[in-house]
Order: sequence, then C-alpha cells, then structure tokens
Amino acid sequence: MTMKGVVFLGNRKCALVDVPVPQPGYGEALVKIRASGICGSDLHVYRSDTVSDQIRGHEPCGEVVAIGPGVRRVKPGDRVVIYQHQGCGVCYECATGEMVACRNGKQVVIVVVITPRVMTA
Repeated sequence: MTMKGVVFLGNRKCALVDVPVPQPGYGEALVKIRASGICGSDLHVYRSDTVSDQIRGHEPCGEVVAIGPGVRRVKPGDRVVIYQHQGCGVCYECATGEMVACRNGKQVVIVVVITPRVMTA
C-alpha cells in the first residue's frame, strides 16, 4: 500500500510521489494528513538547487488511522494536530523558546487531540 507525498526537486520544482505507508511502531500513531503548513526552511530548500527525497511540511493535521503498541492518548478516528519538536527544557535554546534548536537534539512528535464541540443555541 502507498500514500502520496511532496518532495522538492530543486530550482523551485516539486513532485507528488508514491511512498510506502509506514506501520506504526511502539508508541507511534499513523495519521492521515488532511493539511500541512510550509515554513521558511521548506521554502529555502524549495528555492535552492538541493534535491531532497524528504517529504516536507510542518504542523500537519489529520486523522489517526492506526496506532502501535503502547499508545494510550489517541485512538483511530481522533482528529489531531502534530508538532514535531520538544526541547530538553534546560539548554539556552530551550530557555529562550527555540526548542527546535535544542542542543540535546530531542525531536519527538507531540500530538494534540482536537475534540469536536457541539454548539447549542
């Protein structure tokens, strides 16, 4: 089974490619992405002559479609927003709010579950 992903080919070109659907491992969830942002680091790669096979995008949101063993906070069907960095909390970068540049190199996925609310009149 495959899924689609966008890769940058350099010189402001990109391609939609088929990649294998990963199986979630221990503590992991598979999320069907519905939307994703593109940040300055993505644009830097897009505008350069660098060819990358890495699927790009930041802070995606979507729906959990499968979970691996040990997952307790989300379940299939949950709508989630994903932030991919968590700092150590003690280095200079973390202390100044730049967790993405954490000296201890901690990069984990943090999933926030979006709970639907029913509006009443």
